[in-house]
Amino acid sequence: ALLNEATTPCVPAGVYGTTKYAIERCALRLGELWGIDVIAARIGSVFGTWERDTGLRDMIGPHHYLARLAVARKQAVLPAGIPASAWVYGPDVARGLLHLLDMADPPHRSFNICSGQNWGAVITDWADTLAERFPGFTWRQSDNPTEVNVRFTELRPRGRMDIDRIQATGWNPAFAPARAYAHYAAWLATNPDAL
Repeated sequence: ALLNEATTPCVPAGVYGTTKYAIERCALRLGELWGIDVIAARIGSVFGTWERDTGLRDMIGPHHYLARLAVARKQAVLPAGIPASAWVYGPDVARGLLHLLDMADPPHRSFNICSGQNWGAVITDWADTLAERFPGFTWRQSDNPTEVNVRFTELRPRGRMDIDRIQATGWNPAFAPARAYAHYAAWLATNPDAL
């Protein structure tokens, strides 16, 4: 239920997770051997401004799909069951990475960067925020998978990332769901072509 950098066994099952973990371990070990300052950032599921489908990534998140449908004034259909997820707003990730880069004497070599909250079903608040900003956009949920047009990269519940370690160094996420959604919607209203 809570993913901790030190106590949660890291046993990825997929190729994506396995390669990420292998790269992290290699980088940390080479840092030790070569005297290079290396910190591994384990980042939650990022969403937000400037995310777009370039055709090179297959992991575009549901926030982006909702935003595209809202700008197009179409109806979004979410699955009836929305899984727990460790989403984090992009500006918080940027702040977290800069914080790690500026850390003079890091107490650890791996840190989770995430909101620290379970945002799963809260995505319906994003849909509501978009409906207020973009007249003509509507949304609903459906049990029928053939109707769903908002893609989730993962439909299994995900554990919440523990951010106690990075918080102990002075970093805290600035964007809880309501603030992130308000900020993203305001940006989207002035940058609809960025999608």
